[in-house]
Amino acid sequence: MRMIALSAALLQISTLAAAPFSGTVRDVSGAPVAGATVQVVVTQGGGSSIAAVLAQTLSLSDGAFLWSSTEQPPFRIRVSAPGFAVHEAAIASVPLEPVDVVLMPESAHASITVSVSPTTRGIVEDN
Repeated sequence: MRMIALSAALLQISTLAAAPFSGTVRDVSGAPVAGATVQVVVTQGGGSSIAAVLAQTLSLSDGAFLWSSTEQPPFRIRVSAPGFAVHEAAIASVPLEPVDVVLMPESAHASITVSVSPTTRGIVEDN
């Protein structure tokens, strides 16, 4: 009887220890984003300040990512890639389906400075 209880306990622990988490990173047009950094993070006091990175992986050429983590929700995922705004989402329970992440383009900020200075040329009038 003890052997059965121990086997059941070990099965439960191994199930928790290898909780797979997968998904796909795409841009707004639906194209895959390769090389995106996907992190499982814990924030301080439920805010946006990251207290710890629990796991990290990169998306593949088809945008797919996968890892097995011993961490159980709740936690946040943070996805970043050059040229895109950082995406964060709360994960309340282990998703049964892959998570789809859509990255928005990074805001482009441009600044133009125009300066005017007097010239030494006078006004020329036609007669």
